[in-house]
Amino acid sequence: MARAKRRAVADVMWMMLMEMMGLSGLFRFGIGADALGMDYYFMTCPFAEQIVMNTVTSALQSDPTLAAGLLRMHFHDCFIQGCDGSVLLDSTKDNTAEKDSPANLSLRGYKVIDDAKEQIEQQCPGIVSCADILAIAARDAVFWAGGPRYDIPKGRKDGTRSRIEDTRNLPAPTFNASELIRMFGQHGFSAQEMVALSGAHTLGVARCSSFKQRLSNSDPTLNPGFARTLSKTCSAGDTAEQPFDATRNAFDNAYYFALANRAGVLTSDQTLFASTQTGGTVSRYAMNQAMFFFDFQQAMRKMSLLDVKDGSNGEWRRVPPPDFNPIESRRDPSCSDRTRLRDRRGIWARGSGEGTGRDGEDEPGVREGEDAGRHGGGRRRGGRPSAAAAAGDSFMDEFNRQCTLTTKQRFYGFAICLAAGLTCTLLSMLVFFHPIKFGITFTFGNLLALGSTAFLIGPKRQVNMMLDPVRIYATAIYLASIIVALFCALYVRNKLLTLLAIILEFGALIWYSLSYVPFARSMVSKVMLSCFDTEF
Repeated sequence: MARAKRRAVADVMWMMLMEMMGLSGLFRFGIGADALGMDYYFMTCPFAEQIVMNTVTSALQSDPTLAAGLLRMHFHDCFIQGCDGSVLLDSTKDNTAEKDSPANLSLRGYKVIDDAKEQIEQQCPGIVSCADILAIAARDAVFWAGGPRYDIPKGRKDGTRSRIEDTRNLPAPTFNASELIRMFGQHGFSAQEMVALSGAHTLGVARCSSFKQRLSNSDPTLNPGFARTLSKTCSAGDTAEQPFDATRNAFDNAYYFALANRAGVLTSDQTLFASTQTGGTVSRYAMNQAMFFFDFQQAMRKMSLLDVKDGSNGEWRRVPPPDFNPIESRRDPSCSDRTRLRDRRGIWARGSGEGTGRDGEDEPGVREGEDAGRHGGGRRRGGRPSAAAAAGDSFMDEFNRQCTLTTKQRFYGFAICLAAGLTCTLLSMLVFFHPIKFGITFTFGNLLALGSTAFLIGPKRQVNMMLDPVRIYATAIYLASIIVALFCALYVRNKLLTLLAIILEFGALIWYSLSYVPFARSMVSKVMLSCFDTEF
């Protein structure tokens, strides 16, 4: 037991060290005219990743098998015309899209992407691309299933082409190692990176139609006992499913154990162990899960940068409703239909969708500068609501609408408020033995620090985020501990109780703050579980 705990701690520390090394030089990525970055949405949509993570987590809690679907969808998207969300587009009467290719008919998780897109559009309309949402969702699915935590640069634009004939560039399940090395090499991947990316098959299943030829041809690389298992699976028909390894919903290195035991499901799986070019890498991954995790996250980060669309080569995909108003309307977003967002000031080019798949062609639509009032349902041009439209708005809606600070002003307000709050909080420690002074200074500092983020996202969104189910308990405990600390300082005047309330408050504040950092709570929980073997 002690040895297992030490190994778990070592694995966690190794992953944290490798993550810091991997991120050290990857904060900004120059891709053409628009630079990708880890912090791309920091000022324009700071909670985009949190929204995607919450959506993915909710979906996987209901159906853990979706983790494989999201990861596979991201791979199929990137290997065809780059990571541009083209796999999400629906076919039209003039074009059959990638989605309807036989190679993509088993893809799953489209609703997860659309759900995340809808929530993001409610907060940051026309800012976050579907391609980024898909890349983030795949990353979060890997971590949820127990895989490595890795970050990826954001700022991709959505593609305008989606054609079924392009899916011929996907690797076939019958490929041998040489064919796989050649195809992955065309995208800039080494043989080792190809083996690492193939480890994604540790999640999910394969259908009998993709491996039954191995049974009829008496594949010499196939374990006889496992061959009987596959035959039993195929007795239920071509659509019968066989897991790639013994832990179909867990991201681990069991896939490589299976290959080493000649129990790979697909020809393209088992060939990795049988080939002298890749067999050594398979053996190393089977023995060292931390090594596989590190190589996988590096390869996934590299794959997420394949042929990224930038500048005029891409778009922000969103479908407005018939009564769309560029500022106020935030309904019916979708990643499955193509509508070109010409700029971020709210000017839309509404297309028929029939042009999907044409190389770089613009769809017919509203001309730039055309009066948006025709699409605004009674709204005035420029996004200001008419009196009738605003009649039913809440006080917070109206208050948010009147806040017209520029990005620089919002950032300055955030920085000043946060600095003032932290200063007051620290100064309060100097007067801790004077309960009244301490209570006033400490509370004022906390309120300033807590309210500073309202400059970045607006007061209404601040309240909504605080009351989100992910952090509502931490918020309640944090606010309650402030009240308790004040009560103990001002009325009870008991220094010990005040100190205990402050400790509780800081603990709640830390847990509350971690909820805004993707995977932070999970990472902290894993470390604590590994160190103390406790659950919380």
